[in-house]
Amino acid sequence: MSRTPADGGSLKSDQDDPRFVFGHKTRLVILLLSTVSFMFVICNVVALNFSVICIFKQDQNGHFTHNLSVPHRHQKKELLYTATEQNWLFSANAIGILTGTFPITYLTIKMGAKKVITIYGMTSAISTLLMPVAIHTGYVVAFICRAFQGFGVAITFPAMGSIVAEWATVRKSGTYAAWMSTYLQLAQVFTMPVAGTLCESSVGWPATFYIQGSITFVLFVAFWFFYEDSPSRHRFVSRKELSTLQKNKTIRSLEESRHDKVPYKAILTDKAIIGILLSFFGTSVGFQIFFQYGPIYLNQVQGYDIRKTGAIAALPFIVAVVAKLIGGPCVDKIPFLGDKARIILFASVTQYSLAAVMLLLALLPIGEQTWLLVCYNAAIALSGLNLVTASKAAQMISGRFIHFIMALNMFTTSIIILFVPMMVAVFAPNGDPAEIMVIYKSTCPELPLPEKRVHEYIFEYIRKHEKERPYQPMFIDSLTGIVTTGAQIIERTLSLAHFLRKNGFEKDDFIVTPVENGWPYVCAVLAGSMLGGGVAGAYPKNSAYEISHQVRLCKAKFVMCQDHVLPKVLEILDECPLVKTIITVGDNVKERARKVPVVRIEDIIKFVSKIAPEDFPQADIDIKKSVYFLPPTSGTTGLPKGVCQTHYNNLYAQWNFVSVFTDRLLKPHFPNWNWRDNKVLITMQQGFAYGHGITLVTLITGAVGIFVRKPELDHIFHCIDKYKIRLLFGHPALFQALTHYKQQNPDKLSTLQAAMTGGAPLKEKVAKEFMSTCNVKVAQMYGLTEGVITTSDVDSPITSVGRLVPRTELRIVDAETGEELGPHEVGELQFRNPTMSIGYLNNPETTAALYTKDGFLITGDIGYVDENQNVFIVDRKKEMIKVQGKSVAPGQLEDLLYTNKKIKECCVVGVPDEELGESIWAFVVKADKSLTEQEVIDTVNLDIVDYKQITGGVQFVEAIPRNPNGKVLRRKLREFVMSNNNIAA
Repeated sequence: MSRTPADGGSLKSDQDDPRFVFGHKTRLVILLLSTVSFMFVICNVVALNFSVICIFKQDQNGHFTHNLSVPHRHQKKELLYTATEQNWLFSANAIGILTGTFPITYLTIKMGAKKVITIYGMTSAISTLLMPVAIHTGYVVAFICRAFQGFGVAITFPAMGSIVAEWATVRKSGTYAAWMSTYLQLAQVFTMPVAGTLCESSVGWPATFYIQGSITFVLFVAFWFFYEDSPSRHRFVSRKELSTLQKNKTIRSLEESRHDKVPYKAILTDKAIIGILLSFFGTSVGFQIFFQYGPIYLNQVQGYDIRKTGAIAALPFIVAVVAKLIGGPCVDKIPFLGDKARIILFASVTQYSLAAVMLLLALLPIGEQTWLLVCYNAAIALSGLNLVTASKAAQMISGRFIHFIMALNMFTTSIIILFVPMMVAVFAPNGDPAEIMVIYKSTCPELPLPEKRVHEYIFEYIRKHEKERPYQPMFIDSLTGIVTTGAQIIERTLSLAHFLRKNGFEKDDFIVTPVENGWPYVCAVLAGSMLGGGVAGAYPKNSAYEISHQVRLCKAKFVMCQDHVLPKVLEILDECPLVKTIITVGDNVKERARKVPVVRIEDIIKFVSKIAPEDFPQADIDIKKSVYFLPPTSGTTGLPKGVCQTHYNNLYAQWNFVSVFTDRLLKPHFPNWNWRDNKVLITMQQGFAYGHGITLVTLITGAVGIFVRKPELDHIFHCIDKYKIRLLFGHPALFQALTHYKQQNPDKLSTLQAAMTGGAPLKEKVAKEFMSTCNVKVAQMYGLTEGVITTSDVDSPITSVGRLVPRTELRIVDAETGEELGPHEVGELQFRNPTMSIGYLNNPETTAALYTKDGFLITGDIGYVDENQNVFIVDRKKEMIKVQGKSVAPGQLEDLLYTNKKIKECCVVGVPDEELGESIWAFVVKADKSLTEQEVIDTVNLDIVDYKQITGGVQFVEAIPRNPNGKVLRRKLREFVMSNNNIAA
């Protein structure tokens, strides 16, 4: 078609054309006005998508609260809408879009696009202005208001198609569509940070709706006065611009084709159109997940606060805008590709890439925040870029019926908007972050897995250390000063292995070892490894009954004991008939057994084996199944069980510890750290998991191990100064004692720089006092006798036990329902990694109860994980006190007690009570003799809910009973109360 000037004559120049107002760029003004108008229609929907995370239930005065300033998710106020209600509100948007989509084609043909777009836009503006009132009125009213918002959104796709068809040149239609389609992303860029800021401000979330609704109203008033359905009718379009717009167009304007019939069947059966709709569908699924649930994902899964959620939620849409501005022109003009090839290329790249990043989002652990944000940004950018490609293809194929194609796309989108909340309702019915991502995975580089037996690796390490530092001892006895070299360890191990094999030690046999810390235990471990068996750890202070239990549990043929323990071992021979030989350590052996031979370890090592370790006959074993170390459990709830540690899982645990602890704590604070330049005190009992691990650490790293045979405090203090210890392994009770010692002796412990604690939780008060008094860096290791899970990072909070070690998966579940929980939600910890033991020896029922069906080990510990994957332990499940059916964590009450400076140590236990279920008792060690029972009770009861208050009483004691690893023996305290008060179990 052609058009002449209004006066029918010719104009001398374009500048003389009365329509020359915007310099032949009226189409760009239309582009800007339309984009911003549609942007605010989407903004109105996004406002509620965001606000659901900061609208809380009414307070006591009947007012809705809207501020969020608490640090942990489990401490937040209750949100106004449940997860199900949120899903239905999001679905209301889809219902509105569906309702609005059906009449669009008919209304556009009958009334023209201008009127229809304005009506829909005004519907969005008014419903948004009314939304705060609707929310206060009730859920049904809010649902209806939300549906009207969706009704307004229905026009955006068809309107974009009509405007591009009329106001874009054929050559640059892809660019025009790309720029206009940025309204989807710009809406997020605007609303997310604005809503985040307003939600945190004094005006609160309603301000978001009022501001955006008002702007939308003004914009569509402007749209009504400025927009025209055809450039030929617009008063500001010059002849030149009109000619440019009409160039190469074979379609008629919407104004001229208003009475044309839409060939519905031809369009709906066209393969190209079907391809476009499928492309829209695939893209929209990914986009709508983030569009609707992006703020929830960032706030409740990644743990960002409201303000940060607003800022971060906007970022990917900024990236998407940039991608569109670059991608749009590329779709129009890659010089060496035709239109069809360009569209196929862009559609393929965006669709497959979107699928890949969505998969990564599902698989990456929560702690990988950087990579998760990269994928989050990429997913939204790719979905936006695909929309450009589909719009270009739609215009090329459908011509003047593009408004119908775009209406179909909007219909497809509305189905997806309806579908996404339903999908979320199935996979995340409770709205828990754990239902989006339920397993935390270690972010550490993976270490290689063991391939050989323990002794093979240890001998290799020893030879390496001996070669590089031939004159450095491997171990030193702290009492006698006697030095043991690496070569002696290998030589004595061979002698012991030869003796054991000669005397009937076979594959899968155990040596029970109630010995003090020293080289004999090390040789027993390595000799057992060579013979396909192992050692069963025991404590030399154990009673005869306890030693008998260990011997009978593993059906031991050999016992290696300290000289002063021999009488206890002789006492149990009648009930342990399998024992063939007793090996003693020390010279003070006065008794000789009649039934079995007693042999001194010093006599055994006099025989020097001429066979090299590599040539020593070895049993055929599977390192993943063969048990070489059988440490006892803590015994806090009864007789200890034997934990089956294999060559594979125990060696990997030590590798993990050395690597991660060095990288996370030592190197950041001490860049020149070298293990071989340091000495390590082995204060923990070697037959227990912690002491055994420290012993292997010295062998692996080349650090000099100082055997502390008599772990009295004064001796430990002396050793720290004598051997200039920089790194100390210990437990909380030891650190507390060091703090008091340092306060009384400021010139002592001057070399101490770092400490690692394990075996029991480290209280914040104890940690801070130890760190400040002794000027040390403190790290925590969290694990069980059954496996190692975490070690502290350089930036881990002091109250945290650290982050996951390599190859570790962790999840938190509700201890009663089994429901999986997310960040900051307190539940029972379950983990899976190569350090896991294979169960309990000769105890299949307890072993079966230790693992879940999918192979996670049930720790029995109660805790949570924060957004940075720091793990926090609250208490032991078995130690939880039940009062009137409610759970009370002893650790919470102990933390309160430690705020009283008159309390040195404390422990809280539950004791059976007929009325309460359990009554709460506090055991306290005084730091100040003036401390009274009432002061102790007030320290807790004045600051806590009634059912958590101390109701049983307070017992002052000289010391809190602990096992050799420093773990509190609550069972003994509970039994003490029950026996003194005649309470039945």
